Amino acid sequence: MQLLGVALGFIYGSIYVRLSSIWSILLIGIVFNISLFGMKRIGWLDSMENMSDFTLILLAAVMGLYLIFSTLWYWRKPKAATNGRSRRSAR
Repeated sequence: MQLLGVALGFIYGSIYVRLSSIWSILLIGIVFNISLFGMKRIGWLDSMENMSDFTLILLAAVMGLYLIFSTLWYWRKPKAATNGRSRRSAR
């Protein structure tokens, strides 16, 4: 769980620095917690005991790739012009 906390802290921090908005962080946290407790409530986490090692590794890899790609997606925020001039007018 502590490794998960470190990874989530890095993701939340990088998204906050990039977007300068707490709302995106709150949305990610809410979706994560609803997903986690929803999986516990419907028994999906308990059913993972019967899965093979390969299936669990594949599932972890897919989830890791999702975290990486979603972080990169949020990181692609377009840059705003710093002084109101476009690149063409600076020539």
